[in-house]
Amino acid sequence: MFKKQTLLFLSIYSFFILTQLNGQIMPPCPNVLVINENPIPSSNYSSAHAIWSAGKVDSMSNIVMKANDFVALDYGFEVKEQATFLASLDGCISDCEEQLPICEGEPCPPIPYELDSLNRKYEPNSVLVSLPQELQVNQDYALLIQLYLDTMSQTPTGMSQLKRCMCEENIFIYESNIDINEESTIGQATAGYRPRGEGVTYSLNYYLEPDFADKDDDTPTTMFNPNSFGESVSQTQHNIIAFLDSGVDPALMPPQVIRQNPPDPCFIDDMYGWNFVDDNNNILDDRGHGTTAILSYLNALNQIGVPLSSQVILPVKVLDGCGRGTIYSVVCGLYYARRKGAKIINNSWGMYFNDVQLQNAMIDINNSAIAVSCSAGNSAKDLDNEEHFPSGYAQDYTKIRRDYTSVDTSGLAFVFEVGGLCRGMSNSMPAPIVPLWPESNHRDFMFVEAAIRVEDLLNIIPNIPEPIMCGISGTSYAAPRLTAGLIHFCQNSPAGTAITQAAVFSNSQQINPSNDHYSYILDKL
Repeated sequence: MFKKQTLLFLSIYSFFILTQLNGQIMPPCPNVLVINENPIPSSNYSSAHAIWSAGKVDSMSNIVMKANDFVALDYGFEVKEQATFLASLDGCISDCEEQLPICEGEPCPPIPYELDSLNRKYEPNSVLVSLPQELQVNQDYALLIQLYLDTMSQTPTGMSQLKRCMCEENIFIYESNIDINEESTIGQATAGYRPRGEGVTYSLNYYLEPDFADKDDDTPTTMFNPNSFGESVSQTQHNIIAFLDSGVDPALMPPQVIRQNPPDPCFIDDMYGWNFVDDNNNILDDRGHGTTAILSYLNALNQIGVPLSSQVILPVKVLDGCGRGTIYSVVCGLYYARRKGAKIINNSWGMYFNDVQLQNAMIDINNSAIAVSCSAGNSAKDLDNEEHFPSGYAQDYTKIRRDYTSVDTSGLAFVFEVGGLCRGMSNSMPAPIVPLWPESNHRDFMFVEAAIRVEDLLNIIPNIPEPIMCGISGTSYAAPRLTAGLIHFCQNSPAGTAITQAAVFSNSQQINPSNDHYSYILDKL
């Protein structure tokens, strides 16, 4: 496996580059450059995703092949400049082939948005407001903030509202009938008086847009029937695993895996989780993404022998029916999971820039010693050179200060960044002959788990309405498999052991000797 931008310089005298197939070659993955000429002309070859070659290299040919994602070779070969070797060069190994079309779900209408100075989309009529947690914020002070933002945004009195994320958390969303301007509203509010000078942070409410391909199961969310969850678990001794996602389909859940919440004065009718998209208790999945992430997690628990009775799931709906969320919905979801006593949080979503509000929430979660498993994204990006959050908080990152200056800082110990492997959910392959999934984001060091053929998990469920006839892939489904590994780690560690990267690293297995990619689950299969 060679990471992004690796160059292979081949000076081959009497050897062939072969493929695993005979006859006509059909690209097994999207955006694969196929080279079938015999002999392959001397040239430079590059591809947006991968290189697949069936042609023979003529004597004395000089060829440079550059793959934006990877060039796969049979295990055991080391490629150096001016190397002479016999190898299989292809775009995807058999386990990584997408033989079925990817499930995309129904088309969604465009969202209303504005663009900031860096062309990032944000909700046009809202401002995210946060204050230091130690500050006591009463109703009068909240009104003062609202009136202050009315002035900054030129919103007439009575045409705005300020909602609190939850009691005891100083996270608010200001909503106006006037579109919010980054410079005039946010800039002036940040530079201005700031009520009482208490360190208020004002920021745009950015959108999180889908970076995944998944099944849309069209589960309705208009009616919420608590009885649909059947038997639930209310015992507090279970490990609570929060899934911040698009909700859950109770029809596809085994009995007693969803937590029944005890009464909470902050939330009316908070029975099984909370919906921070619509601000209610309706956590039904209208996308399918959250349900599939949970199924990937449950499948991994079964594979490594962790009993379902050792844990309980807390669904937190932060993504809508199109898989979209906002900084407000996910930040509220993070604090909610902490309030409910989550031991591990699964975040199968992300965005390609840092945000001060998300960053502060993740720092607070980290300081609470809650482990967070984060998907790394599916755009085949080299994360050593490009940003992706919240997964990027696992590594050294550029921290945004409250005054919007920045400083380089160390990663958060309890955050795990999870990429995807070219290995199906229902089979295994001995390490270290396991490459990354071609569309997985990657970096020199990260945890990795299987990210393809997730449809296999759904199709073995006895009461599924009809078989899924399209492929489901993505690091969204690798992250919950690592989440299952973290539960296994807890069960096999002394009481009180912190679930940190360093601790889990010592119990994981390196699956690729050319890069520091590690899998917790792979050696347990």
